[in-house]
Amino acid sequence: MTPISPSRPKRSLSIASWWRRWYDFVVRSVLRLNDRPHRIALGLAVGVFVAFTPTVGLQMPICVALAWLLGANKVIGLPVVWISNPATFVPIYYPSYLLGCRIARCPSVDRTWFASLSPGPNDSTMDILGTLGSRFIDVALPLWIGCLAVATVLAIVTYVVSFFAIRMYRKEESMALEQLESRRRDASDQ
Repeated sequence: MTPISPSRPKRSLSIASWWRRWYDFVVRSVLRLNDRPHRIALGLAVGVFVAFTPTVGLQMPICVALAWLLGANKVIGLPVVWISNPATFVPIYYPSYLLGCRIARCPSVDRTWFASLSPGPNDSTMDILGTLGSRFIDVALPLWIGCLAVATVLAIVTYVVSFFAIRMYRKEESMALEQLESRRRDASDQ
């Protein structure tokens, strides 16, 4: 009878451990993906673009649809979309909203804006919904403008960096394989 070994205690992830796992994921999943560098880089760019748009809840289908329309890799952008999640909404969308306010030359919301959301004692449900709808437009337009600006810039940077990184990695990997094969041939010839 084999003794039952105690379960291993769970290790907390250090920054170095997390970075190593992330690096391994990138190397294994992205750089070695069996697809053309353009399609992979475009898939990553689409994922970044969609992650920085305020389309929460629809981001994965939008990412796949855009990748399909653009001829990009449809799978590689999906994990990138998860950049925007409840923990990152404020750091992503608030600066984008402020940028949109600057681009659209409109004031950002303040305490008086929030105070105008509270219903009056004689307001009907339709009055409340109408007020919320008109106030939503005050935030939605600058948010979309800012998010699209940020998403476009980040998507372009993502495409360029990932395209050249993939090409460079594959070139170095093929040179290393050629050197290894050359050494094996030389060793077998002797």
